[in-house]
Amino acid sequence: MSFEEWEDGFRRDANAEEEIAIWSYAADVYRAFADNEVSPERRRDIYRVIVTCLTASPDTVWRVLKLEVLSRPKPRATLRREVHAAQKVLEARGGR
Repeated sequence: MSFEEWEDGFRRDANAEEEIAIWSYAADVYRAFADNEVSPERRRDIYRVIVTCLTASPDTVWRVLKLEVLSRPKPRATLRREVHAAQKVLEARGGR
């Protein structure tokens, strides 16, 4: 999917405000985990964990997540934190 296709889909989203809140939170999570990482490979893995958590169902995350350098314990911590915080964002907005 190209950036233009993604942007077009986002513009047509009926819940654009909710999507913005979720992706904004994802950026916060990324910064919290990656700001002190000097390794580009580790930063990419952190990004992959967050995006996979947002785009895959919880039961498929570990099957589709491909890591370069992080071991499973760190992504599990990220996954728990991401899921918990995303639920809070949705609850605060009266969502799912």
